[in-house]
Amino acid sequence: MGKDDLKRILEEAEEFIANEVPKIVSDLIEKASETLERSLFRRWPQEAAYQRSERFAFQQNLEVRWGKMFDAYRILLTSCREIGHAEQARLARSRAKKDRLKRAALLGCHARSMRVAHEVLVLAESGFADGALARWRTLYETTITMMVLERCGEEISERYFASYEVVKLDELKNELRLSSTQSNELQEALKQQTEIVDELKSVYGEAIAARKGYGWSAPIFSNNNDPTFRDLERFLGAEDLPQTYKVSSYRIHANSAGLLDNLADLVGEGLFLAGSTNAGLDAGCELAAHSAALCTSLLPIGHDSIEAAIQIKVIEALRWRVSKEAKKAAKKLFRDHERAFFTGK
Repeated sequence: MGKDDLKRILEEAEEFIANEVPKIVSDLIEKASETLERSLFRRWPQEAAYQRSERFAFQQNLEVRWGKMFDAYRILLTSCREIGHAEQARLARSRAKKDRLKRAALLGCHARSMRVAHEVLVLAESGFADGALARWRTLYETTITMMVLERCGEEISERYFASYEVVKLDELKNELRLSSTQSNELQEALKQQTEIVDELKSVYGEAIAARKGYGWSAPIFSNNNDPTFRDLERFLGAEDLPQTYKVSSYRIHANSAGLLDNLADLVGEGLFLAGSTNAGLDAGCELAAHSAALCTSLLPIGHDSIEAAIQIKVIEALRWRVSKEAKKAAKKLFRDHERAFFTGK
């Protein structure tokens, strides 16, 4: 074999490696992935049955350990919802115009708070402690908003509802920014919504469309046309954010604390938790119970009546029952886990 033959063979080999091998590998990956996908679906009924069985057993164990807290929370939530439903029915029947927007705003916020409080329960019942605490953060913000609306009356409630149009405008702007096609329909919708917001500005002032989203509350503050959530807290007398509010942000934002600080890590094992846990369920439930009870107490239920006084008294007692049972279950879990971790028993 001459040098020319060897050179030709090497060139053909290089060409084959450069052009044909990638095609072969690509075809192999395609066929293998299709085979694996079919296999996953074929085996899934058996795996799904196993996971359902495992989930059922896990949730039964949670009920054994946390059941008293869950039951107190469920009773509290049911009671709060019933009070809210009764107030909504009363508002629908009422012909009184005084503070009607304020009542509607409070009832709307209360309904949302009940929904979020239920989400906290569903997450806790499934063993997602950090998720439950993260949802409480929304409940806390709803509670603060509701307290401001309750204190400030009809004008602020009217602005609160009006600010929804500003949110709609922001959504349209964002949709237009991300849209691959600048449709005439979207452009027209943006134009119309801009006109609506401009009209609101002429009625309520530029602050209604403030960048930070709390412009509806601007009249509360002097020389502040772009208030923040922190400003609302200060208005209510809260000098510092609750530590739990700051900690709950770790469960929302993608920072390292969200990885390294989880409620299931009772003794500093450095767990990277990818699923459910039976630990830390007290945090979200206890805080959410407090917020749900507070939101319900803010409803216009006529606190001077004996019936309303009894209702609020029961709600408060249930809140403390949730807290009591949460602490008891958490303390026992910590002792059991600590003993198992350090003694292996």
